[in-house]
Amino acid sequence: MNTKALLSFLLLLTLLKAFAQDSLKIPCRMALPICLTLTNLTGRALHTQQLTQAQTAINLSSLPQGVFFCHLASKEINVTAKIVKGL
Repeated sequence: MNTKALLSFLLLLTLLKAFAQDSLKIPCRMALPICLTLTNLTGRALHTQQLTQAQTAINLSSLPQGVFFCHLASKEINVTAKIVKGL
């Protein structure tokens, strides 16, 4: 992956993490598949999913308000972003 693509992806995650409510939409311009893992502050995995489409929506409605981490990993990337839900 080139640097420009990675920086675009990191900027996108920064924008997404600001105010997640009942869903988190992740448009993906990277090589698929990407493994998404959503964890709580203690590191417990709450949701795991393989992203195989150009845009994926993750349902967060069953999660309480709070702070979570979204980890995305593939052959090209390994990124973690903080997600704040409804605070």
